Amino acid sequence: MGRMNDEDVSRLLRELPREGPSFDFTARVLAKVDSRPRSGRRNRAFVRAGVLAALLGVVLSQGYLRERYQRSKAAARVRELRDEYRELQTELEKLRTLTREIEPVLDLGGTENVEFVFDLRELAREEAKEPRAEPASHAP
Repeated sequence: MGRMNDEDVSRLLRELPREGPSFDFTARVLAKVDSRPRSGRRNRAFVRAGVLAALLGVVLSQGYLRERYQRSKAAARVRELRDEYRELQTELEKLRTLTREIEPVLDLGGTENVEFVFDLRELAREEAKEPRAEPASHAP
């Protein structure tokens, strides 16, 4: 006999006598199924629970990381504002020092021959010396 192809093998298999199942085949198969532990369902449920727990962990960690990032951004902004406040305080102190050094004089203008200048230090001295007069009562 020569080489066989798929069709030849299929034809020979079909020609073989068919064997039928024994009379208790169904009962034996069902008994085996019933006697087996149902670990397959439990395993699948356990795997599903594990996957859900992992997904929940990922979701929660993302929320935690996002909140932590926002807190770090807020903390950085607070540091920036504090630095800016310190710079403004330093500049204000410099301005105060400059104003103490400058003559506290108001130039009120004038004419070609006369310049009117008002010395604020003199006003401060006068106010310190003389108490302000209380308004007189107009009682009958």
